[in-house]
Amino acid sequence: MLLTIICLVIVFLLGRLACRFFIGSNVSATDLFLVSIIVGLVIMSFFVFILAIIIGNLSAAVYSFTVVGAIISIVPLRDFIIRAGKLKGHAIAGTISCLKKIKWFAVLFIGLMFILFIDLFKKTLSFDKWGYWAANEGIGDIPFHMNSVSYFIYNNPFALENPIYSGTSMAYHFMVDFLSACFYVLNKNYIFSFHLPTIILGLVSIILLYSIISKIIKQTYIRICAFLIFFLGSGVGFLRIFNDNNIPSQKGISEFFNYILHLPYSLGQFFVTQYPDQNILWGTFLTTSFMHQRAFIFGLPVVLTCITIIYSLSKNSTDIKGFYLLGFLAGVLPLVQIYSFIAVFIIVFAFLIASLIVKKKDLVFGTLKSLALSIIVALPSFIFLFSVEKSAGIRLRLGWMMGSFTGVNLNPQWKIHIFEWLDFIWLNSGLLLPLLFAAILYIFLAKKIRKEKDIFILSLVFSSLLLWLLLNTVQLQTWDFDNYKIYAYFILLGAMLAGFFFDKLSLKWKIIPVIILTSFLTASGVVIVLSHSSIADPKPAGIYNENDMAIAEWIIKETLPSDRILTAPDNINPVSSLAGRPVILGHFMWVWPHGLDWGERYGEIQKMYQSPGTSAGLFKKYDITYVYMKDKERGELKADEKFFDENFPVVFTLNNVKIYKIDIRQENEEYYFSENIW
Repeated sequence: MLLTIICLVIVFLLGRLACRFFIGSNVSATDLFLVSIIVGLVIMSFFVFILAIIIGNLSAAVYSFTVVGAIISIVPLRDFIIRAGKLKGHAIAGTISCLKKIKWFAVLFIGLMFILFIDLFKKTLSFDKWGYWAANEGIGDIPFHMNSVSYFIYNNPFALENPIYSGTSMAYHFMVDFLSACFYVLNKNYIFSFHLPTIILGLVSIILLYSIISKIIKQTYIRICAFLIFFLGSGVGFLRIFNDNNIPSQKGISEFFNYILHLPYSLGQFFVTQYPDQNILWGTFLTTSFMHQRAFIFGLPVVLTCITIIYSLSKNSTDIKGFYLLGFLAGVLPLVQIYSFIAVFIIVFAFLIASLIVKKKDLVFGTLKSLALSIIVALPSFIFLFSVEKSAGIRLRLGWMMGSFTGVNLNPQWKIHIFEWLDFIWLNSGLLLPLLFAAILYIFLAKKIRKEKDIFILSLVFSSLLLWLLLNTVQLQTWDFDNYKIYAYFILLGAMLAGFFFDKLSLKWKIIPVIILTSFLTASGVVIVLSHSSIADPKPAGIYNENDMAIAEWIIKETLPSDRILTAPDNINPVSSLAGRPVILGHFMWVWPHGLDWGERYGEIQKMYQSPGTSAGLFKKYDITYVYMKDKERGELKADEKFFDENFPVVFTLNNVKIYKIDIRQENEEYYFSENIW
């Protein structure tokens, strides 16, 4: 644990050194502290990643970073100590002065958000004497990320094979899982290492987002409302409650609230839309993205850092060093989260448009440098991410989740689909869109705002419009639902602009419409979040018990990282999630959204289990050395267990689990099972 603490100090000092050089004079002390943590973690993850590729060993790379980082950190540590010494005499007076300036209501709000975040986050993955537990909403995502973390931990030499699609590269954003593996090297505590980077990044994101909102919104209650609209904003699913016939039968306030927190139906679902019976897609950013989408929890703080830099550059365009840090951070995002890269690229491009309109040449050239640098830095990541053959998930279509709406002139049912799309958008965004467009009109029409020529606000306007255009014209992945990762950033900018609009309005008693609108936009989200919290005390799902851990322990000790174990494609698989061994095929909802061919491999796995005697060639094709046998293999795949028992040695057995050893020999271009395997 001591090594982990030392590493975190080094991470902060390295981040501080970089941030002080590039943007130190343009940001507040609070912002500098926050972005130093984020930039430090980016530096650590990519330094260790590149070094691990070069030397082929993750542990050696982590310890090398710690040693090199400690040496480099002497400079910022010495500077920090000297500054602290100079301020020592003014410490008490400075502290009192600082405390007087603090808006304690805002501090209390952020503290409550911290408590809520940690309460929700600790439920995503927990561990006790029974084993590993996951929140029901994360039963798909969490085991998926455990695959990556365990793969990085237990595979030596270091490689980048896809743990859910063996024989191919890990062609998706994985850096937050890699970071967890790095911390595991230092402390050997899986659950702690799994959560450590995401907890740090989550808490920092909460403060940094509030800081960004505070830069453009002066009134505290409007800042809080904008913050809540982003994190808790949801669709109009709460209206279902008003049609619930069970509500009148609830006796007393306590029973009523208990029913609301345990509704027999969901207020946020995700299914393909069908007019007029659309399903509500959007839950809340906090529960849909921030809790279980681990890549998002690394991507968001990097995006917020980029927005912070853009704001500082808009106020001080003479110090151009910030453009280089902006370009670098944008460039590393594809391996952090590719959707965040898209969002940042659009935001930076929008900043370029705003700079051109206001005729700020220094900002125009600086932004062009950032865009060019981001492309150069991102290019190797894109080459790697698209090195694997995938189905064409990216396509044009008009209207998010409107796969059938291919064009007004080409589709005779276009009128129906327009209503379908409008209804879908209303169900998911409620009053956010009208509010955003009112804010944009106000920004362009109000004389006072136009005279200010605020480049930052203009860039937010153009960013939101471009994100909305992208969201509704381009399907970015095989599953159109995944565009919600772009929608999350649209909500972020929309909430900020809506707050800016109300902050600037000279309207008596405007607190009333602000609170009413915020309540409408967050009502579904509040119910959803509280139903996930300890207040409702939802029961988690057991994913791996002590038997699964015993299986994984045997695999780690008795097999090589290069061994391939045949298993059924399942989301709960100790072979990949706990032992870190790549499997031929992961769960359908992991593989298909990435554009990988699921059907062919599934058929071949089925054949190997059902007809192993005639499948030696397939066993050789995938270099299978062990076969895993459990309920799903026996049931769904209809495995010929009798053949396996009679022809292959059982090298491990525990309750209903068997593992067989397989060996293949070749004769005259034909493959056979070795007879002397026993």
